[in-house]
Amino acid sequence: MLTYYDAVLAPLYFILILLLLIRWKRKHYGNAPIGKYIIPCFILKIFCCVLLACIFNFYYGYGDMITYFKGSQEIWNAAKESPIYGLELIFKPIENCSFGAQKYADQLINPIHAHSTLSLFKFTGLLSIFCFGTYLPIAFFFSLLAFWGTWRIFMVFYEEYPEHHKAIALGCLFAPSALLWGTNILKDPLCM
Repeated sequence: MLTYYDAVLAPLYFILILLLLIRWKRKHYGNAPIGKYIIPCFILKIFCCVLLACIFNFYYGYGDMITYFKGSQEIWNAAKESPIYGLELIFKPIENCSFGAQKYADQLINPIHAHSTLSLFKFTGLLSIFCFGTYLPIAFFFSLLAFWGTWRIFMVFYEEYPEHHKAIALGCLFAPSALLWGTNILKDPLCM
């Protein structure tokens, strides 16, 4: 799951996403008191993302995130041979894909996978095309989506109780479950 490509690409993607977040923070929150939570929360979320990836890669050796990543690898490998194959696997039902695309779809064709799992394979496969099939950059984008969702939850409560922004930030942004399970290639970050 984790390779040397992750060690090279992960810092680059982290810096790119962080720069985009800094720009977003300056544009929308400037010197607002809640703006101070954005960067620390995201950095902590990325730390938890790398930690969880290392735990599952080096200790457990299996898990949902590894299965989802293997499904995305099939799409990435198909896209390397022909971008059309990769797009077919993402946007068409598997039975309507060409034979060239179907030869990459072992996980995607597996009947034990539910529709939600197949959807996650396809979403992760789409991200893998932009992340060169490496795990950590894909996981960073999942973490970014989860951060955005938890930020929106934070904003709902903040608009009702602005005087309690510290307590709301602790409960919404810095809760251990949101930081740890709201990362990596899992269904939880997409739900957030």
